[in-house]
Amino acid sequence: MIILWGLIFIVSMTVLVKGSDLFLRGAERIGVNFGFSPFLIGVLIVGVGTSLPELTSAIMGVIKGVPDIVVANAVGSNVANIFLVLGVIAIVGKKINTSNGLIKNDLLFFVLSTILFLIIVSDRVVYPQEALVLFLVYLVYMFYLIYNSKKEAIDVVIKSEVAEIKKMILGKSGRFYRFIYVIKSNIDYIFFVLGISMVLGGAKYLIDSVVMISKILNASPEVISITAISLGTSLPELFVSTRAVLTGKTELAIGNILGSNIFNILIVVGVPGLFAILPVDTKTATVGIFALILATVFLIFGFIKKSIGRTYGLILVSLYVLFILKLFNIV
Repeated sequence: MIILWGLIFIVSMTVLVKGSDLFLRGAERIGVNFGFSPFLIGVLIVGVGTSLPELTSAIMGVIKGVPDIVVANAVGSNVANIFLVLGVIAIVGKKINTSNGLIKNDLLFFVLSTILFLIIVSDRVVYPQEALVLFLVYLVYMFYLIYNSKKEAIDVVIKSEVAEIKKMILGKSGRFYRFIYVIKSNIDYIFFVLGISMVLGGAKYLIDSVVMISKILNASPEVISITAISLGTSLPELFVSTRAVLTGKTELAIGNILGSNIFNILIVVGVPGLFAILPVDTKTATVGIFALILATVFLIFGFIKKSIGRTYGLILVSLYVLFILKLFNIV
């Protein structure tokens, strides 16, 4: 039985992550066509898109009657984003440079959001009115991003590619070529819708498998959520940020991490919390919260240095391994 539910967990997680990837492929191109700046795409579209697994699994947890996993998932994901994702891209990229703009604006907003979140969960429960505060703060953040976006860097390659396809196909006669053009011009929206569908389906079976595995192993769903689910749902951030660093888009990678973390503590907790009281389990309230505070301190220090090198990245990854071992009382 444990093998069966383990396979369901792996498959549902894979569908969840792949659906998020398809969503990103559509949403990122749509954002470029609307003229969003690279950083806005990183924070608003990519940051939100890569956090879809966390949000859908949290909402599904409330629907399935296991609201305890919501805060655990958000905390575990943020710890993974800083210690693991930032650590890995620093190792891969050798040296990640950070800009003053990020330090003054989005890093500051992330730190303030984290402080607000820590105050709210200090009594080990999130009430609907507190969740509403988190949600409203995120809306303020979104308005700030949109208002300050200069819409500067239009992706010339994508625009010229679309123009070339249009010219080539419309230059030919026949319904077949026009049909191909319609598919080509709407493929981003197809990816967008298909991705959302896969995310929702994957999240449902993911939560079902977590509940069953926790019963079989006599372990709490929260521990599985703060480790296995948070690690699995952080894979999109890892893939997107690594790809961005390897292609020289450091700003996109950093924007992705900051945007995802802000989304996790304000929306992944805020939205489900509007419909149910969210308890915070002991492991999350102790080990998880301490790790989140430590990760935030390391993030701030790395940004103050204006560069995050390979050695710093190795330290971050080592701290993530220590975090996982501590959750299972191995150390």
